[in-house]
Amino acid sequence: MFDKNNRDSAHFLYGWCRYVDDAIDEVENVEEQKKLLADIQEETEKAFSGFPSEVTEFKALSRVAREYSIPSFYALELLEGMRMDVENTRYRDLKELSLYCYRVAGCVGLMMSHIMGVSENKALEHASDVGIAMQLTNIARDVISDARMGRVYLPLDWLTEVGLQESDLQNPAYRVSIAYLVRRLLKEAERHYQRGSEGLKYLPWRASLAVAMALSVYRKIGLQVERRREHAWDSRIVIGKIQKCLCIGRAMGLVLKTVPYRLLKPWKRVDNLTLWRHQWTALETF
Repeated sequence: MFDKNNRDSAHFLYGWCRYVDDAIDEVENVEEQKKLLADIQEETEKAFSGFPSEVTEFKALSRVAREYSIPSFYALELLEGMRMDVENTRYRDLKELSLYCYRVAGCVGLMMSHIMGVSENKALEHASDVGIAMQLTNIARDVISDARMGRVYLPLDWLTEVGLQESDLQNPAYRVSIAYLVRRLLKEAERHYQRGSEGLKYLPWRASLAVAMALSVYRKIGLQVERRREHAWDSRIVIGKIQKCLCIGRAMGLVLKTVPYRLLKPWKRVDNLTLWRHQWTALETF
């Protein structure tokens, strides 16, 4: 749904994100993962300085960063989020989990804002919200499979409230309690989806439709998880073609709601976006 320039640039950015994620996942030893992550960080900093390595993904990142004035801060924050995964970080409460979601997904939204173009700096907060909402949905969908890999994202204080241990997440006998916690997580995701959709009016038409479509599909995944309750993890949730078509309708409805604002304030790209630092980046718990 993007125009050609946005589509190509989004592919370049996605290529770097995918490359980094896959490279780390292919290494099993934690110490080797940490070393690899340090090397990736060094190569990423070079890419933003205009001296990328010969690896295609870093050359692509350097190109889009230069063309759209993407701050290196966002990419480095994303790498910090990946470091949290490598170190098998646990999250004491929702605030700490939100920091993780901001880093691994919200920062992608912030970088995409530079590529798509926005008419107001306040759009950046909404872009972060969309990423956070999507990541919370991912966590809800994959909570059981993640637990089998030793990754626990549900806030520890939530587990304590319902009397669950980390190991209980792999036990089908506790699915009702897990489903209850996941519904709480999806409620938080919904709050971010609502806030994220408020930023569509700051995007150009085609970009706003693309984001609204992605938002609607991911939200649908969360609704499926919530609807299935304790059976949500019996089989993988897939959004079929018919459901995607319905999501297109919802996406168009979200974009149409932005018409009054666009008529009052015709869209014009902000050339120099400010750096948007999330309040949670001040946490020193990791």
